[in-house]
Amino acid sequence: MKFSLSTILILGFAIVNAQLRVLPLQASPQQDSVTRQVIDLPFWDDFSRSGDTPDTTLWLYGPDIYVNATISHNPPTYKTATFDGLNALGLAYQIENENGGPGDSLVSQPIDLSKVAPGNINSVYLSFYWQEGGNGEQPNETDSLVLYFSKAVTDSTFRWDVKWSRIGGNPTQPFEQVLVHVDSMAYFHDQFQFKFVSYSSLQGPFDTWNIDYIYLNQHRDENDFYELDQAISGSPSSLFSPYYELPANVFFKNPSRYLSNQRFLISNLENEIEPDNFFYSIENLTTGENFGTYQSGGTNSLNALEIREVNSPGFNSIVIPEQSDPLDSQVIQSTFRFASENNLLIETTAGGNAISYPIDLRLNDTLRTSYLLQNYYAYDDGTAEFAVGINGGQLAVKYAIAEADTLTHFDVYFPSISPESTGTAIDLIVWTDLDNTGILTRQTFTIRQSEGVNKFIRVPLSSPLLVSDTIYIGFEQVTENYIGIGFDRSNLEATDKIYTNTTGTWDQNTQHVGALMLRPVFSFDSAFYLSTKPKPKSLLAYPNPSPGVVQINNPYDHIAIFNLSGDLLYASEDQEEHQLILEDGIYLLKITHKSNIVTQKLIIRNE
Repeated sequence: MKFSLSTILILGFAIVNAQLRVLPLQASPQQDSVTRQVIDLPFWDDFSRSGDTPDTTLWLYGPDIYVNATISHNPPTYKTATFDGLNALGLAYQIENENGGPGDSLVSQPIDLSKVAPGNINSVYLSFYWQEGGNGEQPNETDSLVLYFSKAVTDSTFRWDVKWSRIGGNPTQPFEQVLVHVDSMAYFHDQFQFKFVSYSSLQGPFDTWNIDYIYLNQHRDENDFYELDQAISGSPSSLFSPYYELPANVFFKNPSRYLSNQRFLISNLENEIEPDNFFYSIENLTTGENFGTYQSGGTNSLNALEIREVNSPGFNSIVIPEQSDPLDSQVIQSTFRFASENNLLIETTAGGNAISYPIDLRLNDTLRTSYLLQNYYAYDDGTAEFAVGINGGQLAVKYAIAEADTLTHFDVYFPSISPESTGTAIDLIVWTDLDNTGILTRQTFTIRQSEGVNKFIRVPLSSPLLVSDTIYIGFEQVTENYIGIGFDRSNLEATDKIYTNTTGTWDQNTQHVGALMLRPVFSFDSAFYLSTKPKPKSLLAYPNPSPGVVQINNPYDHIAIFNLSGDLLYASEDQEEHQLILEDGIYLLKITHKSNIVTQKLIIRNE
């Protein structure tokens, strides 16, 4: 029996486990890399400045937790910790296990509660925000999220007590804040810990729970639900439309055609009304251009515990100019900053005295998002909330090619789900029209496992294709086994670009909002240089790949190295060689000599 795309999305979890949610971008650190260290109160983490995994100075264990900004819905602050059935490598814990069990867990570092004065024992509370489902897969009645405290049984032995739990099966809810009293003297020892554990499917990224803004301290009571904190929240909408990223040469020939009015969230965690004073700016990290800044002026107000979407017409005052001869790869960054006056965490004692703690609440006031304009079109933002596919037939994604170009590769993400599709043969196809006469190429490809969560596989075409106007890229599968592709729910405009053919007739997707993680790439060599414009003197870094030592072949003034998110990692003036302390991976290297700027891809491969 074959199903349409719509049927699979509705029935996927019950029949073929089709639904997936956002996955980690890279493998997490292994447990043996975390040092056990006793810390003092207060304990505070809103994950805003974490990488893809929890901060190991606060968390003793949590390599399987994915810290992200896309899976939760309207979180109190930017980024949350997501629990599901994936391990640190982005693979299902037990892909054949149909019964479920304990999945992700997040365990705090030991906290010394023995220092709490006797008069403050009753004033220690742990608070946090939680959400079931969010933008991820919805837990059901057999799933749960549980909070444990460590209780001292003897001086050297401890046991875990259940202090709070929630069972799934409810529709996706807004975030709810919980306040849990540390109510037993057996918790007030110098090795106190707390942990969250999800009990769910172990077959992939199912049964999602999200946690945010975790705070443990004394001088609190059962009504202490407010903090003097305002923040940027959630993940902003795309800077471009309809694409999330597109080729640099296409964008800079007509920026106004693709620029989109961005939206983002701001939140007020205080119990007082606060002005919504924020800044918005756009800059080019590759060329150093700043295209302008907009300030709201705080003319509107945020109510207590309010989260609001901002979509200001003032953003349109920022204009990106055309480039007559653009570099092949450029990084554009948009920045949102909440101009909050609150900076330190403050609690008030029973006597009315205010105590400030060295925790900087401004960490969640600024959000920067980088967009890599390179040599591909992408509707997706690089993260998958679900897997979407069909049980046999054809699947295609429509792309409007702005100018004639040479299609050389597919980028596609096959997430680790049950049923497993690795080893299955499919036919990759490029169409000009969705009929038998519109096929430009067809070639067989055997699906291989992705190297990590949200890691694309780059598949070369057997022969490059000169394409223009409208093309469709996709595949045909001859078996009826379910094959899922990563699905990003963030882009409404990509919804009707998906087509399926399971019965001999093509159907356009109109029901399920989002983008398939299937991209066309225009490069003869997947190890391409990002700038190939002719220059008076070529500027080239070598060796490339590099073991961590880089030289430049001609005189230059300055170099800068960025990661693919646009963060500056290294900068230096001209010198004979550069000793780089970077992890294995792909980076952008910008070389400047007078008015000559070259940006190329740099691969670090430590020996």
